[in-house]
Amino acid sequence: DQVGVFAVVPEEHLEETLALVAERLKEPALDPREVEVLRRETLAALDESRDDPGSRAWDRLERIFAPYPAGDVRRPLSLEEKAEGTRVIDVPDLRDFHRTFYGLSVGEVAAVGPFEPERMKDLLSRHFGAWRAATPFVRAVRPFEEVPPRRETLRVEDKPNAVVAASAPVKILRGDRDYPDLWVAATVLGGGWLDSRLATRIRHTEGTSYGVRLSLEASNLDDFGRWNFTAITGPRNVPLVERAFFEELQRALKDGFTPEEVARGTSYLLEGMKVDRSRDAALAGLLARDLFLGRTFAWTEELEARLRAVTPESALAALRRHLDPRSFSVVLAGDLKP
Repeated sequence: DQVGVFAVVPEEHLEETLALVAERLKEPALDPREVEVLRRETLAALDESRDDPGSRAWDRLERIFAPYPAGDVRRPLSLEEKAEGTRVIDVPDLRDFHRTFYGLSVGEVAAVGPFEPERMKDLLSRHFGAWRAATPFVRAVRPFEEVPPRRETLRVEDKPNAVVAASAPVKILRGDRDYPDLWVAATVLGGGWLDSRLATRIRHTEGTSYGVRLSLEASNLDDFGRWNFTAITGPRNVPLVERAFFEELQRALKDGFTPEEVARGTSYLLEGMKVDRSRDAALAGLLARDLFLGRTFAWTEELEARLRAVTPESALAALRRHLDPRSFSVVLAGDLKP
């Protein structure tokens, strides 16, 4: 997929920092003792995930929504497969992987701060100009496909919390006409604030969840998007949370949104984009992304204008075109009795 390096460095140390980054990328030590420490840490984290209802639920959903055969790079590994791979991998495997895939035949560099552009270009050319990967980069494409809905229960014993997780496929790109309307609709329904519709009903009114969220996942390049819902609750409240989730979806599809809700949702999204551009680290990431996509911030400016143009009517129409509650796959995880 990709390898990324991020550094915050005073301008006077730029040259030595890039030299160090180049050395570590091109000639990694891969010390067996350090690899063993990383192996133990990774296995410990995976063991913890296997006992966590949220990790188990989303591990299952990720594999439901990527039904690719074994060996396909787009197929997510299960927690068990990750642990088994971590146990058997050794330093020669890592060295072989590095020789095969690492290089800058394709890549982007973005920098934000007080530096001289020509000096930066010279340093990058000196350290990385001749470094080529043995294997050409080809992006793994994820075209849209229907995912038959299913409902599964995963037993995670002796845990006080349970998780309701659900996903549904949606054919959408971030550049599509309906994307701004759907983004606002998702934010009103269950975005990152405490008084979204789902949070108001499930957390505040009914008191059956500690945390609830609905989000719209969309790519810049592939039209295989997803609606994602998650709620943390007590095992006895799982049926109540699941029922409330689907009832709120149906209410939105029937009655739509108020002008006040749309205005607040739009403002929330625009403010988040503005904050990202105000932070050097986030801005560098956005620039690198746009370099890869071959676009400029004019695209972002247009997206913001389209967000400001969202109305209750346009949000409802887009939601009705792209949301079908019957298409959700649901995974319930926790100490749930049969």
